[in-house]
Amino acid sequence: MKKQSLEDLLFKKKPLQILLSLLSGPKYITQIARKVNSPYPHVYKILKSFERTGIINLEKSGRIRVVSLTKKGENILEKLKEFLKIIE
Repeated sequence: MKKQSLEDLLFKKKPLQILLSLLSGPKYITQIARKVNSPYPHVYKILKSFERTGIINLEKSGRIRVVSLTKKGENILEKLKEFLKIIE
C-alpha cells in the first residue's frame, strides 16, 4: 500500500470530515462512518493512515475499535479549525 503524506490526508474531503468528527471526543468507527456517510472499510482505511502518521490512536475493546486523538492530532485539529474559520 502506498504511504500517504499527512498533507494528502488532511486536504481531502472525507479524511477532513473524519478528523473533524473527533472534535467532541473519542468515537467508535461505526459512529464516524455514519456521521460522514461513508462505508466502514473506507473509514477504517483512512483511520489506519492517520494512525501511521501519529495523529490518532486506534484501541480495540473486544470487537469494537475506539478512535481518539493524540496530542499531535489535537494540535493539528486546533490549527485546522482556525484555518477553516479563515476560509469560510
